[in-house]
Amino acid sequence: LLSELIRVARRFVIMTFFDYYSVKNTLRRIRAPFNHKPPKITMKPDWLRETAAGLGAELVSMPHLFYLFSGHRYALLRKSG
Repeated sequence: LLSELIRVARRFVIMTFFDYYSVKNTLRRIRAPFNHKPPKITMKPDWLRETAAGLGAELVSMPHLFYLFSGHRYALLRKSG
């Protein structure tokens, strides 16, 4: 999906994702053995940065939606060239 977003964008890609390392998701992973909920589909920020670079884009910004109570983050990618 990321490769397609970068491919069709003229210059910028704005997307949201669930951060693997967010406070909320870390607590969710700790509780998982006890409540048997499936893990949330998440991305690691380093993976996003490296994958975008491999596809010809630079990760410009990655702000949190709300740091403590949300695992959501925005990502702003800029295509090179």
